[in-house]
Amino acid sequence: MAHLLGSGTVGDHLLGSITLVDHFLGSVTVGDHILESVTVGDYLLESVTVCDHLLESVTVGDNFQGSVTVDDHLLESVTVSDHLGSVLFGDHLLGSVLFGDHLQGSVLFGDHLLGSVTVGDHILESVTVGDHLLGSVTVGDHLLESVTVGDHLLGSVTVGDHLLESVTLVDHLLGSVTVGDHLHGGVTVGDHLLGIVLFGDHLQGSVLFGDHLQGSVTVGDHLLGSVTVGDHLHGGVTVGDHLLESVTVGDHLQGSVLFGDHLLGNITVGDHLLGSVTVGDHLLGSVTVSDHLLGSVLFGDHLQGSVTVGDHLLGSVTVGDHLLGSVTVAEHLHGGVTVGDHLHGGVTVGDHILGSVTVSDHLLGSVTVVTTQGGPSVTTCWSDLFGDHLQGSVLSGDHLQGSGLFGDHLQGRALFDDHLQGSVLFGDHLQGSVLFGDHLQGSVLFGDHLQGSVTVGDHLLGSVTVGDHLLGSVTVAEHLHGGVTVGDHLHGGVTVGDHLLGSVTVSDHLLGSVTVGDYFLGSVTCQI
Repeated sequence: MAHLLGSGTVGDHLLGSITLVDHFLGSVTVGDHILESVTVGDYLLESVTVCDHLLESVTVGDNFQGSVTVDDHLLESVTVSDHLGSVLFGDHLLGSVLFGDHLQGSVLFGDHLLGSVTVGDHILESVTVGDHLLGSVTVGDHLLESVTVGDHLLGSVTVGDHLLESVTLVDHLLGSVTVGDHLHGGVTVGDHLLGIVLFGDHLQGSVLFGDHLQGSVTVGDHLLGSVTVGDHLHGGVTVGDHLLESVTVGDHLQGSVLFGDHLLGNITVGDHLLGSVTVGDHLLGSVTVSDHLLGSVLFGDHLQGSVTVGDHLLGSVTVGDHLLGSVTVAEHLHGGVTVGDHLHGGVTVGDHILGSVTVSDHLLGSVTVVTTQGGPSVTTCWSDLFGDHLQGSVLSGDHLQGSGLFGDHLQGRALFDDHLQGSVLFGDHLQGSVLFGDHLQGSVLFGDHLQGSVTVGDHLLGSVTVGDHLLGSVTVAEHLHGGVTVGDHLHGGVTVGDHLLGSVTVSDHLLGSVTVGDYFLGSVTCQI
């Protein structure tokens, strides 16, 4: 009957059906073990309560401003039309719940949801799901309030486009969560994520993940907000193209992080990275990796921003072609740094290098290996490989004990500080300048057709070898104790300072000049 103003109570074990017409203003209570259906018409202004073990269906019409309470063990379906007020569900929901559009109230589900919940577009209030969700929850577009899911999510949660408020998922997510495009609000995921989280394009809000992420997280293109991942990431995080804001990953990353092209924002990775980080082409922002990097970091082509790696790099850092920005590696590099072709920017490596730095062809920028200035002596064991056509500069600090290899056609300059104990090899057609500091104890080898200049400081204890057709100049300062060897067809000049105790050897066809200073105690051999 229409316009019910009072209250009605139906006992247990209902086998038939109850129908309430439009404009229901009172309250109805239905007992346990309903085997049929309950139908409520439009404009319900009061409350409907259904007790335990509902085996059939509950249907509520449009413009619902009252409340519906369904107790435990719902085994069938509840359908609520548009413009819903407030609904409370008990534990162990095994059936399905369908809500229409324009939900203006709040929906609360108890623990152990095993069925499915579907909510239409334009949610204005909140949806709360208890612990141990084993079923599925689907929320439509334009969510303006909040969705909260309890611990131990084993099922799936799907949220449509244009989320303007917040989604909170507590600990132990084992299922899957999908969020549509244009997220403007916030998403918080608790610790121990073992499942899958997928975000659409144009995320403008914030996403926060707790510790121990072992599942996978995918973020679509055009990320304008922020993503934060806690410590101990064991799973995978994928971020699409055009990241404009920030991504922060905590300590002990053991999984993988993949970023798309055109990163304009900032990426920060905590200490003890054991996994892998991949960044696509055209990085315009900044990437910071903290101390104790044990994994691998890979950057695509056209890096125009900045990359900073903390102390104790034990893994590898690879940068693609056309680096226009800067790469800085702090102290104690034990791993490898590789830079592709056409480096226009700068690479700086701190003290205590025990690993390797490789730079490909056409270096137009600068590579600097730093040592402590004014402090105790620092020993650096290194291995550098530079490709052909180096037009920029390479600066190396004191006490280098490793090896350096330069390709052909070096047109820039290479500067080595004091106490070089390793070996340096230069290719053919050197047209730039090479300067060595004092106390060179290692070996230096130059290829053919040296057209530039080579300068060696005082107290040369090692050896310098220059190939055929020397057209430039070789200058060795005082106290040469080692050996200088020059190949055939010397057209340039070799100058050796005072106190020569070692040997200078010039091969056939000497067309240039050899000059030796005072206090000559060694030997000079020129084959003409």
